[in-house]
Amino acid sequence: MRVMNKMICLAGFVSCFLAHSAFSADGLLEINQSCAVNSGCFTGDAPGFPVTITGTGSYLLTGNLEVPADTDGIVIEARSTTLDLNGFIIKGHSTSGTGVYLQEWNIEVRNGTIASFDYGIQNLLLSDPSTGDRFVDLRLVQNRTIGLYPVSY
Repeated sequence: MRVMNKMICLAGFVSCFLAHSAFSADGLLEINQSCAVNSGCFTGDAPGFPVTITGTGSYLLTGNLEVPADTDGIVIEARSTTLDLNGFIIKGHSTSGTGVYLQEWNIEVRNGTIASFDYGIQNLLLSDPSTGDRFVDLRLVQNRTIGLYPVSY
């Protein structure tokens, strides 16, 4: 009986951990509208926008994000991080805010659309060409001020 209670307790702990840190089948941390709004998508991310990435790793959008007006969509605070939009869109409301705000370097953002923000992607570190940031297969559309800021070195 005690062994069964321990097994139930362990199963409950594991399910609570997995519910808070959703992993895709290949180990990528998932980001979607439901976790962004309701619980936070992983450790270090509070409920609501922006989704805040504080740990180095690979992150995968598993659905479109509809970001409220006057806020950022995703903030990346960890070096050597990949954000795969997985063909989805991060959509704002063209008033203010940034779709993806990079606060570190050696970041890759790829494979999707960022639309209707003040800035699509913003990174003040981009003025230094040694940051190692990469932007691959992205559509930055209908962003009020500019798609990628700063634009050049």
